[in-house]
Amino acid sequence: MRLLKTHLRRHDPDFLFGFNYSWSFGYQTSHMNNLGMVMMEHEYAESMAGGGMHMQEAINHFAYAAALSYRTWSDYARKEAAACRGVNRAGGHYYFIYGLPQEPVNRLYKFALGTAAGAHPVYGEQNQAGGAEDWPRFLTRWSAILFDKQARTLPVEGAVEVKSDRELWWREWTRERIADERTRHLIVHLINPPSSDALKDTRHPLPPPARGVQVRIKLPAGQTLARVVALDPKVGSDALPLQAQESGGQVTVDAGEVACWRVVVFELNGAFAVPAVEPFLTQAPDPAQVEEGRKGTGGPVGVDPLRPEVVSTIKGKVQIVETDGAYNSVDGLSVDDPDALNGVAQHRPANEKSRSIGKSWATGLKPGKYIAHLRIKIVDRGAEPAEHEVSMRMLFHGVWDRDVRLGSNPKKYDGERLLKVDGKYHYYPLPFEMPKAGWPSFLGGASTSRAGDNECYLDHIAFETVEVFSDAKLLANDTVKAPAGAPGGEPGLDVFLAKGWTWDTYGLDKLYPEKDGKVRVGGCWSSGGEVQKFPQKHEDLYRYDAVVLANVGAQGLNYEGRRALKDFVEAGGGLVILGGLHTLGQGSFEDTFLADLLPVTLRAEDAIRLATPLAISPGPQAGTLLAGVNREAWAARPSVYWLHEVALREGAQVHLQAGAHPLLVSRVVGKGRVIVFAGTVLGERCGDEVPFWQWPDWMRILDNAVNWAAGK
Repeated sequence: MRLLKTHLRRHDPDFLFGFNYSWSFGYQTSHMNNLGMVMMEHEYAESMAGGGMHMQEAINHFAYAAALSYRTWSDYARKEAAACRGVNRAGGHYYFIYGLPQEPVNRLYKFALGTAAGAHPVYGEQNQAGGAEDWPRFLTRWSAILFDKQARTLPVEGAVEVKSDRELWWREWTRERIADERTRHLIVHLINPPSSDALKDTRHPLPPPARGVQVRIKLPAGQTLARVVALDPKVGSDALPLQAQESGGQVTVDAGEVACWRVVVFELNGAFAVPAVEPFLTQAPDPAQVEEGRKGTGGPVGVDPLRPEVVSTIKGKVQIVETDGAYNSVDGLSVDDPDALNGVAQHRPANEKSRSIGKSWATGLKPGKYIAHLRIKIVDRGAEPAEHEVSMRMLFHGVWDRDVRLGSNPKKYDGERLLKVDGKYHYYPLPFEMPKAGWPSFLGGASTSRAGDNECYLDHIAFETVEVFSDAKLLANDTVKAPAGAPGGEPGLDVFLAKGWTWDTYGLDKLYPEKDGKVRVGGCWSSGGEVQKFPQKHEDLYRYDAVVLANVGAQGLNYEGRRALKDFVEAGGGLVILGGLHTLGQGSFEDTFLADLLPVTLRAEDAIRLATPLAISPGPQAGTLLAGVNREAWAARPSVYWLHEVALREGAQVHLQAGAHPLLVSRVVGKGRVIVFAGTVLGERCGDEVPFWQWPDWMRILDNAVNWAAGK
């Protein structure tokens, strides 16, 4: 891992390390686990150092799989809080999956308990959790409080006391955070437990709210109270000031009502040592300990995947997909194998004539040409060699489905389809094309003519990229014709909103409330990179005057959606793109129609965090987009904290800027208009400035931008 991190960082300094585990910690503590990472503690510590990511996949099955150790909410809550602390101490971030079609109360408690522990929620839109309308805004606003991995659990005995008419969970969820040399946060998470502690009770109602909640802390010597606030997603993303009573070195506050989860934050002033920045690499491990760790199952666990003989085997850009990973519908048998690159391989054992192998939903691929290289090893100890075959069903759901067979009989197979029976791993190439973006599956089986003395292993599938199809290339074979007429045209304004993470932080939910009647709004959600239900046909998109992509990537629209959007703009439609971590630089715009529509060119890197907030100001071509914003309004210092670095294209107009950075940029494309906002709604207030999205005139500018793009 140390060699891997060092190698990759030379090529991509921002590369993040981590892994996705398919079993909960509760399961791991009670079952034998054969994964090499578990046996090699120094490798795990190295993967977490400097901000690695540890995601727990199968926690989302906690109420459905009888094998898992969690039976009660209290057990789940405390063990996952302990797991998060352990990952944080190793220098990493803990991620948990919550978004499943369970009962709303279950989703709410999973979401609240995981986030209270300091874990990052992934999978599923935050609106699935229920219980609050503003989860994305709340998490963004208070990310420093909720997700600081250097925050430490505070021993509460004699330091913190909580009283309520119902017993609350809070002891394992009380932490301290050093914000800077003068500021310390004492953070008390108050959790109102579910009405039933049994996880099998999936339809339990919300418990009665806890009332009369009082939190008392002992004020440490040399520290003074600055303020106390409550954070509660149920009431919004703004902090609720609490009145504090100081007496005898103690501070007491009435925390109000706790429905499910509420956070009380005591901000204290004093002199504090700021935690040092955690190193990207751990100290070099003792070589003897490394070898001892590799013995786990009696042999070395894996090899360096960047060894020259591995890299030179396959040319071009390659991504390796391990067949023993999670989310695999193939009923394969995984075993330890020192010859496998990660120490584990799928296996047809000697006593079986056939066994399933392969990988479903192998990896996400863009449209293009690829080669799937199967890494297979055949071991035959018989006096006479048996006949061996590997069949592979290559499936891209709804697009193509074909079977490929490999075999050891030279009378039936030759060239790259002939299996080598020499006890060594070899790559076998299977070329294929992806006419559209998606996740192909490789569902196969390994068989033999004689069981008892031979085995087959499938280590992984290496996907080689031969060519990625640009939208322009796909267009050459596209027979769909764009409509002759212009988009929209109905009286009033018709807007289509593609809602990515933070769409409502931008204020679009308030600008276009449901059942408003003044503006006709259509929309869809972006989840996991897929923009669900975005119009794929011209006639569906041409009903609108303007399209707003709020923190949405290009690939999730699919080729058909991008083609329709291109024609829509060129025919007179409006397009507004709002920045964020899932769009522009990280939105896979390259080689798509959307890149050609933009008034700016993009860098491949992500949005950058500014060292200090930058106040936004009118650009050289402020014009109509700033209509109604008075000169005095800029005195509030509306500011941006993260932005995309972009370069202007010919014909671009800059309406807003942040220092020297173009922020709100437009240009005319064909008969249509395109606007890009290169800022993001990330970050938090540092001084007396105002985050631009909380500035009253931001909504006016956003409204102007959409109307201008729509030609209204």
